[in-house]
Formats: sequence, C-alpha cells, structure tokens
Amino acid sequence: MLQLNPSTRFPIVRKLGDPSDVGTNYVRAVVRNSVLGTTIATIDLTDEGGQRFVGYYQTPATDEMFIDITTTVYSDSGYTTKSEVYSEESETYLIAIRWSLQFREMGDANSKIDYKVIKKLIKEALNEVEKTEPYSDDLLKEKIDIVAKDVKEIKAKEFPEPKEIDLSLVLRAVEVVGKKVDDIPEVEIPEVNFAPVMEKLSSMESTMGTLAKEVCDDIEEHKKDFNEYRTKDAEEKANRAKSLVDLLYGIDTQTKEKMKKEEEDDKEDKMKARINRLKL
Repeated sequence: MLQLNPSTRFPIVRKLGDPSDVGTNYVRAVVRNSVLGTTIATIDLTDEGGQRFVGYYQTPATDEMFIDITTTVYSDSGYTTKSEVYSEESETYLIAIRWSLQFREMGDANSKIDYKVIKKLIKEALNEVEKTEPYSDDLLKEKIDIVAKDVKEIKAKEFPEPKEIDLSLVLRAVEVVGKKVDDIPEVEIPEVNFAPVMEKLSSMESTMGTLAKEVCDDIEEHKKDFNEYRTKDAEEKANRAKSLVDLLYGIDTQTKEKMKKEEEDDKEDKMKARINRLKL
C-alpha cells in the first residue's frame, strides 16, 4: 500500500497493456473513501500517446485516511460504454504525514545524527539550569504575601436586588378564566331506557330456542323415517334373495331328477340291447 502526504498533488497514471490496440480509448479515475465507500472525486485522464493516460488529484488535507482509486477504460468520449478489452484497476492509498520526508527537510538527505553535538547541547542546557537562582524561603514568603494582599483587595461583585414581580395581571387572568369555567352550564345526560332492548333480546332468545327445538325435532323425525326405510328396504332385499335361492334350488333339483331319469333310461336301453343280442 502506498502512502501519500495530505494536500499533495498526486499523478494518476494508467498504461494500457495491449500495444496492438490502435483504437481510441478514454480513461476515467474515481476516487473513493475506502471506509465509507463515498465518491470523493472523478478525474478524466489525458491521453499522452503510447497508450499512457495521466491525470492529477489533490489529496485531502485530512491525516490518517484511506482512499482507493479505480481506473476504468471506455470506448466512447461520453464515458458510457466500458471497454471489453481492458478491465478495471484499483489501488488503495493511505493519506498520512510521511515523517521521513519531514525529518529529511531539516538537513541533508545523506546526513547522519551527530551524537557529540547532541551531548554538547544537553550539557549547555543543564548549565543554564544550574545558573538559575533557586527560590529562598524569604522570597517565597514575600510572593505569598503579595498574592494574599491582592486577593483581599478583590471586591465581590454586587448584584442588584431583584425587583418585585407584579403578578396582578396573572391573578386577574386566572380569576377571569375561573369565572368563565363557572359560567359553563351543566349538561344533563338523559337516562337511557334499556327495557325495550332487553325485551327484544328476550324475544329473540325465546324465538331462537323454539327454532332450535323445531330443528332438533325435524332431525329426529328424519332419522326415524330413514331407519324405517332402511329396515323395509333390507327386508325386501332379503325376501328377493330368498326367492332367488329357492328358484335356484328348484332348478337344481329338477335338473338332478332329469339327469337321474336319463341315466336310468340309458341303462334300460343298454340292457334291452344285450338281451336282444343274446336272443340272436
């Protein structure tokens, strides 16, 4: 991450990477606050030839601030159509005082710290401190007496006594308001007679009870009719089934008797045929 000094004119450079590109391109740089994401500045870079675009930005005067600069390549001068060849590029910078530059400005960039000079400066400073006359007890007492005298001479600021507040107008206004309130006539609230409503409710309750009883009676009656119909229908079906069984049983009996008779007749015919063959 690069570091920039506050209030510094900073060059923004974008070099396109396709040397075979002979088309006309336009580059725009957007500076944002990296923490908040807000746009600080928008700079349209100048084409200096050789696919090199340059623009200048004055860094904020604020110390300790992160910014990011995003450069985008466009194919039109209105900066509406982004290039399909070049992608966006973004760099983050720290805006802060570069102390190495500040110290360098105090002397030669190649100079080194001379510790002998520092030692000499410290010694001279200590000598100056030793030459200073210390406060004696008498001198200190004298200074305290002067301060005490000055404090006694300070007069307290006198504030004027507050004037008596005339509340007569306020009391008069309260009296008038009270009189107006007393003059408000009392409103008599008529007593509400709920007897007709209760009577209607009782009537409705009675009607609902009667209606409910009638519905229950109708349900019981329909249940009874349904049971009778179901019983009668079942008996009719049972009788029809019995008749059908009897019919089938009779047919079966007749068939068996007919087959038995045919079998006996067949045996008799065979016996007669044998007798006739014996007679011959």
